[in-house]
Amino acid sequence: MKRAALVLFAFLSLSCTQAQDSYFGVRVDVAGDLFPLNLNLPLVGVHLGTPVLDNVELRASFLTILLISDLQAEILYTRPLSDALRVYGGVGGDVMRNAFNDDSDFGVHATAGVESQLGSSIGLFGEVQPLFFLTDVENTGFESFILKLNVGVNFHF
Repeated sequence: MKRAALVLFAFLSLSCTQAQDSYFGVRVDVAGDLFPLNLNLPLVGVHLGTPVLDNVELRASFLTILLISDLQAEILYTRPLSDALRVYGGVGGDVMRNAFNDDSDFGVHATAGVESQLGSSIGLFGEVQPLFFLTDVENTGFESFILKLNVGVNFHF
């Protein structure tokens, strides 16, 4: 898991040096079951994003708390609403690692978010990510379908 995260971030870091309007972000994700609503401990993490086409970007995220980690890769379609506000949506994959029981689970997610620019290089964002696990999650404490609410700060360069 650590090697996969390092390779993904190295690839995106190299891509970011060649692109304009790449960004680095810090975030907090709260995941939980939908019915009934049951929120778990928040995951804290970082992400890197870089444009690959007009209005299309790639983003990789690494989130963790205690012995639970989540590695995400996703493709996002962005749409500016004004100079200071953009919305975005996309799809991606997850590898969730639970070191308590030495278990890894794979999932897919959708993302819907909004980012508000504060000046030219800082943006505040909020997202919703429904996540569906493709593998057995009996040992992780998560249901097959969870909802993640994400907030954070992006630093554009």
